[in-house]
Amino acid sequence: MPWEEWLRSIDGWDLVILVGVIMTILGALVRWALKLRARVKPWLDKSRQMIDDFVGSPGRPGVPERPGVMVRLVTVERLAAESVYNGKANSGHSPHDELIKRLDQIDGRLAAQEQKTDFLRTDTDKE
Repeated sequence: MPWEEWLRSIDGWDLVILVGVIMTILGALVRWALKLRARVKPWLDKSRQMIDDFVGSPGRPGVPERPGVMVRLVTVERLAAESVYNGKANSGHSPHDELIKRLDQIDGRLAAQEQKTDFLRTDTDKE
């Protein structure tokens, strides 16, 4: 093979230079790979965190379970449905009915205050 003949023909200093060139090329490749890793690592870490948040993580000893996005979405939809249900009137026991009762009480108090101020207003008009 031609490369074997070429390798046999290399003397001492040529071999030192050849090894030096190969080491320099390998060093440059390692440096380039480390720089690339430094640029890509933050992006990969953020991507991994996003995937973990989306999928969720099971509970471990001392760490509670973190539900994924779909589980949290189901919870939000359930809570929204409950709030819509509780926001409607239903025989006086819903939060909506309680709010209406309190607003009626406030309206009654305001009407009483208005009558008092009308009485005072009519007294000052006479003077």
